[in-house]
Amino acid sequence: MPKNVLIDWTFYAGSIKYQGVCGACYAFTAVDTLAAMNAINKYGFYIRYRSS
Repeated sequence: MPKNVLIDWTFYAGSIKYQGVCGACYAFTAVDTLAAMNAINKYGFYIRYRSS
């Protein structure tokens, strides 16, 4: 892949999730990051995971 390629991950990562006021934004970020890494390593691309 060329160096100067811009990839818009919003299509692959899905919409922004409502986090409320609980202060757990770090948990949403960690779970989404691990899900993306797992899908990329396993399938070569990102598959949207449904989180609740």
